[in-house]
Amino acid sequence: MWTYYEPVFACDSEFREMMAYGTWSGHRPFAYDYVRNIKPRRIAELGCFYGCSTFAFLQAVLDGGLDTRFYAVDSWIGDAFTASDYREDVSGVFRRILDRHYGTLDVKVMRTTFDRAAREIEENSLDLIHIDGSHRYEDVAHDFDVWRPKLKSDGAIFFHDTGEDLLYGSPMGSRRFFEDLKKEEGGHMEFPFSFGLGIWSPSGEKIEALKRAADPGHYQQLVNLRDSEQKDALRRDYFLIRDLCEFNEWLEEQNRELEDWNRYLEDMLRNREERGKEILDHEESEKGDPDQCDHSCLQNGGDPGEVPEKPSCPGDPGDGDHSGG
Repeated sequence: MWTYYEPVFACDSEFREMMAYGTWSGHRPFAYDYVRNIKPRRIAELGCFYGCSTFAFLQAVLDGGLDTRFYAVDSWIGDAFTASDYREDVSGVFRRILDRHYGTLDVKVMRTTFDRAAREIEENSLDLIHIDGSHRYEDVAHDFDVWRPKLKSDGAIFFHDTGEDLLYGSPMGSRRFFEDLKKEEGGHMEFPFSFGLGIWSPSGEKIEALKRAADPGHYQQLVNLRDSEQKDALRRDYFLIRDLCEFNEWLEEQNRELEDWNRYLEDMLRNREERGKEILDHEESEKGDPDQCDHSCLQNGGDPGEVPEKPSCPGDPGDGDHSGG
């Protein structure tokens, strides 16, 4: 019997943007359930990036207390389509999350090409392979040909980006390859959402059993709910950012008015100091020769001189709505 779990992914606390909102994130619930229910002993992932899929598999291994060895294979330099995605320290983020949350698991990180990594893996030893490297047709076909012998007869291969989404106006090579693979022996299963996840196994019986056990509609509903929650979060964030921008503009206006007041007070102080100096000078001259004093500096009763125009008082944020929408 297939069990539907409600996992909490520890990696989300580290880099939620690329975990919970990554392009692979819609398949995390199924990947987790697959590992918890099928209990694969050996898993190899070709293409890890930040680890959205990697940590979904590993979370299931951790929570289930499974005796599973995981091979994480990636060069972390990208390809012709993804090289710009590696301007950040992607591998560093991956290792930090791995060490912090999944460091007790049997994980072998292989920072190399898929072909070189394959030389270290025995044939007929893997229960699950996840292919998510270059999506060019030729590259996906090559990765399949190289790694297919590593798969057990009742194992399965996951392919990402097998959906109908277009890349530069054309179906992705991973989709076209999977369409061709479906014509071969074995069985297949598909999840069309989140750019598509295709599952293939040399054992047609395994796939038929999987179809009877796991309802794709259940995982589609989870994705729909997640999308709705993300839209609500996006709306809240939009109004929050808008209100913060308006409040920042108000603060800038208050700062300008305070600067006007500061200049006004400085002018007042300077005028008083100048007037005070004139009075002192007059007193000194009067002491020296009282008859020479014309008392011009006291004509206005010791008035401090011309008073600068007083600026308006700083106001409040006004009646604008800053409630966050």
